[in-house]
Amino acid sequence: MDEWREITRTGDPIGLPPARKPAISALSFDVDHDLVWAGDENGRLFSLYGPELRKYTSFKAHSGPVKQLLSNERGIISVGDTIRMTNRRGMARWTINDDSVQDLQCMTYTGRGASEILVAGMQNDMLVVNIDRGTVIQKEPGPEQTAVMRRGRMICAGSSTGEVSLLDPKTFKVQHRFAAHTGTITDMDTQGNLLLTCGFSARHGQYVLDPIVKVFDLRTMRPLVPIPFPAGPTFIRMHPKLPSAIITAQMGQYHITDVNNVSDLKLRQATTVSFISAVDLSPSGDAFALADADGIVQLWGTSDEPSFSEFASPVDWPDPVVTPPKVEFKDDTPLNMIGMSYYREELLSSWPATMLFEVGNPSPQIDPEVLATMKTVDFVGYAPNPRRKLRNQVEKNPDIEKMRGANNRGPRFRSERDKLGLSAGPDGSVTFEDMEDDVLGPSNVPRYYRKVEIQYSKFGIEDFDFGFYNKTAFAGLETHIPNSYCNALLQMYHFIPHLRRMSLAHMSASCSRHKCMFCELGFLSNMLQDAKGQNCHASNFLRTLKSMKQASALGLLDGEDGIDGKIASRAPTIQSFNRFFLDQINMEGRETDQQPVTGDVQAAVTAKAATSIPADLMGMNITTLMRCTACASESVKPSTNMVFDLIYPKPHTNRREPPVPSFSSVLRASIHREGQTRAWCNNCRQYQLLGTRKLVRNLPPVLSLNAAVLTPDQWQCWASKSWPPPRIGLSLINNRVTCIHGRDLEKKTNDSRVHIYELTSIVTEIRADKNDTHLIALVKIPANDLSPEQTGNESPWYLFNDFLVKNVSEEEALGFPGAWKVPAVLCYQQVNVEEAITLNLPKPDMSILYQDYSIAAARDFRNFTAEILDPSELPGPDFVAAIDAEFVAMQQEETEVRSDGTKSTIRPSVLGLARVSVLRGKGEKEAVPFIDDYIATDEPVIDYLTEFSGIRQGDLDVGLSRHTLLPLKMAYKKLRLLVNLGCKFLGHGLAKDLRIINIIIPKEQIIDTVDLFYLKSRHRKLSLRFLAWYILHEEIQQDTHDSIEDARTALRLHQKYLEYEEAGVLETILHDLYNTGRKHNFRPPVKAEVEHAPPAIEAAFGGD
Repeated sequence: MDEWREITRTGDPIGLPPARKPAISALSFDVDHDLVWAGDENGRLFSLYGPELRKYTSFKAHSGPVKQLLSNERGIISVGDTIRMTNRRGMARWTINDDSVQDLQCMTYTGRGASEILVAGMQNDMLVVNIDRGTVIQKEPGPEQTAVMRRGRMICAGSSTGEVSLLDPKTFKVQHRFAAHTGTITDMDTQGNLLLTCGFSARHGQYVLDPIVKVFDLRTMRPLVPIPFPAGPTFIRMHPKLPSAIITAQMGQYHITDVNNVSDLKLRQATTVSFISAVDLSPSGDAFALADADGIVQLWGTSDEPSFSEFASPVDWPDPVVTPPKVEFKDDTPLNMIGMSYYREELLSSWPATMLFEVGNPSPQIDPEVLATMKTVDFVGYAPNPRRKLRNQVEKNPDIEKMRGANNRGPRFRSERDKLGLSAGPDGSVTFEDMEDDVLGPSNVPRYYRKVEIQYSKFGIEDFDFGFYNKTAFAGLETHIPNSYCNALLQMYHFIPHLRRMSLAHMSASCSRHKCMFCELGFLSNMLQDAKGQNCHASNFLRTLKSMKQASALGLLDGEDGIDGKIASRAPTIQSFNRFFLDQINMEGRETDQQPVTGDVQAAVTAKAATSIPADLMGMNITTLMRCTACASESVKPSTNMVFDLIYPKPHTNRREPPVPSFSSVLRASIHREGQTRAWCNNCRQYQLLGTRKLVRNLPPVLSLNAAVLTPDQWQCWASKSWPPPRIGLSLINNRVTCIHGRDLEKKTNDSRVHIYELTSIVTEIRADKNDTHLIALVKIPANDLSPEQTGNESPWYLFNDFLVKNVSEEEALGFPGAWKVPAVLCYQQVNVEEAITLNLPKPDMSILYQDYSIAAARDFRNFTAEILDPSELPGPDFVAAIDAEFVAMQQEETEVRSDGTKSTIRPSVLGLARVSVLRGKGEKEAVPFIDDYIATDEPVIDYLTEFSGIRQGDLDVGLSRHTLLPLKMAYKKLRLLVNLGCKFLGHGLAKDLRIINIIIPKEQIIDTVDLFYLKSRHRKLSLRFLAWYILHEEIQQDTHDSIEDARTALRLHQKYLEYEEAGVLETILHDLYNTGRKHNFRPPVKAEVEHAPPAIEAAFGGD
């Protein structure tokens, strides 16, 4: 081993610039190929081939540092924040990421050729993983704080306390323990009966590397003569064939020594700028690799072309890319210069023009009921005739009609419709509901159940005619936002009156959470109430959902790019979200209820003790009795269930068709779910099989149920006429729930113990496309939300298909005619819910309008431009607030260029609120701002749009901003309170600003100067800058935009408007305004072109 020398090195293994190269945290030679594998601190794995360290593969495996690597004939196993096995091309074979993976550090095979590995770390349990299946098959209590493991005759585990534990490779029990160091063991290796360790020890109150490598005899469990290494040993690798070891220091120095003769050593020095972070010795013993914190991998060996493995298999390389010949292409270059591939026979595409083929219509889809009863013999399927059609009768195929273009046209854009003077649908129909549609049936999905998509014109989403899809008084929710699958459930809970009142009260009260789903539910409900049929979007709510780590861990979020992929079923996701959402808002309501009180302590405590939370409305208090099957000891566990999953009877194995179970029996079994579970018994002091039984303490006024339909047999229950019952009766006797419906309920109507519940809403999954489903809500609108005309003439049931809203009959709402309609979530409410619960709601907290608050760490009070409202200035219906907002781009627009050169918008740009300024519109402090808030964001900003917004990098950063910086929720709450107090909002082009802010203000509270100075006959609205030049003789927005300047300008324009209207010259000025604008292209001319006021204004007021 005298000939060791550096062969090659690579400084850029994954193609990153020098400033971004992550440190390599794990290194390992492949046992079957001439590859060396490395993992860095960012979780990326990459492999290098042969002595040249040629790049082979690179891929992301973990979100945190890679701790250790192992290889076998099927792939590479890595440990980080997960346990993962990947083939050598980068495709994951399996990943383990559950509660058992907490803080793993190391792993080793349990034996030679074993299909199991033992994984341990800074957690209590060691995991035994079957690498064939990728599952944890066993958990064993192991040594504490295991930092490194190696396998020899026994499994050696070194801890962060310096202790070495020897484990039996079969039972994984600790057989021996001894102290090797007083600090963390950094590395160790074993071969035969020897164990070598290196680590830290305490010296003068500090931990330093031991200057020796300790050697232990595993037969006698005694230490042998240590190996001195003054540079401080950090890594050890024993030679697979010789009694030698390679001992490496962090600064690159390494010794090659004979463990039987410590005086026989060879010194080598690896050149490195930083410190060595990982090493490994090849299975052949001919190559040694070192990696450092700069991402550089060095290869040392005894020859110029060492072999990494004894019997290395060849690796698969991608096919070489053949570069086509370069053709110089100009405007006059003929197309045949590009050429075609060589061929000797006539091409298949070379058909004569006279060759025509008649293609028959596609076969209609087979009725799902027929498929459900079909039996197959060999490859032939047969089923009983449902006898729904006459003999030789042909069924209409809706797919053919769609191919012919029938009923497949959508609404025109508003700009097109206004230009053509149209007020109806594209085929003359007044609304979407009046268009011809498919008949509701087992295989026919009507148009209004199908997924609706937003189309974009050059004017953006505001040009889409949402009114075409909704002529009701109830607002729909838009779909262009990530995670908008929640829309249906949000509509469902909006129409639970008591929950709505709770959320509205919670959002107005004092809530200290910067991101609160209960507050966002209140904001959304307030907006849906004010909309009165206008389309809304839940962007603020869904942005809050996206920021929650628990939601991400539960798999409730769409992809990072916000694009909904093809999802086979949305029902499990919405049911998981239902459970998470109710638990979350209950926790947030409880936290607000328990906030510290100030002022009149006794009165505050009394008020808070009585404050209602969602659990009072929807929570069922349950006591679970658990009885150990071994010792018969009992324990009690109280809990509050906000939602129940329905549990269906097991399918029968006999051939007879089983009777459909009643809804009441299924609900009762779901509430009193009994069974056995494996849990810890305090009496036996070990895990035992415990029998569980549930006792119910109360019946909630509102009952939320997850339908949990997973099989065709379960769906068949809902296809029956008795499912779901529109009314059920629940009674609580001896802590057991009794459920009745139908005729049984009619007999018990006068029984005071029976509480009658009414089905008020269903979230349903629509499976019109097998590969992509969506959710709708069918809601029975409360009587207080219906107008007298609706109460008398229409069904109270409405379908909410995102922004499509339609009145439907109760029979249709509760019916499930085909497998394309699958229930997901149901909600029952007590008929006399007002008597069942009395809400004690907190009073609105107005202090946020009168307090100065900022979360900016580097706030500069010289930038403080607002004068906070005084309580004597309490806003009301006579209060005018001039408002303007600035925005930044969170996502760029996605466009598609068609073959004819025109552009089509696939997804519009996403803007986020960055600054909002509100000025007083009247009084002594007229035009003085009382709100000037910058909005903090933790999402990446694509473009600050500084030219148009005045926002610069760092203005929205909590650590860098020098302005008044607030969370979005607090800034939004200020505006929401002003709207609810009846204030009038004045601004220019408020429609777009309010849409991005995600707030709806009633029309009677809006004064928009873009509409005041507008002639409908001219089809053009004028900019604020042009109006300021023409009306106010001022130049604004010279270098950048400022929201205070824009709001103040709009306020002055309104004052001028009132003057012109009072003087009777408004019409004259508007016509001259447009004439002048046409001359200057509706832009203010440069100062050299104009030195006095426009003549029309001077003449109107008697100027010379």
